[in-house]
Amino acid sequence: MNKTITTPAGTFKNAIEIKTNFDTSEYYVQGVGLVLMLDTSVKLVDKIHELKKIY
Repeated sequence: MNKTITTPAGTFKNAIEIKTNFDTSEYYVQGVGLVLMLDTSVKLVDKIHELKKIY
């Protein structure tokens, strides 16, 4: 819980990183949920999901 993640919705501290068996890294923030998902199977990491706005 020491990752800082920046998305269009803002900067989130204390994100939890989860590396899955499907070559993705997911970042969750308490009280918000999933804020970023990355495809790590390729040399240049690709964003799969990125939080744009919090309502």
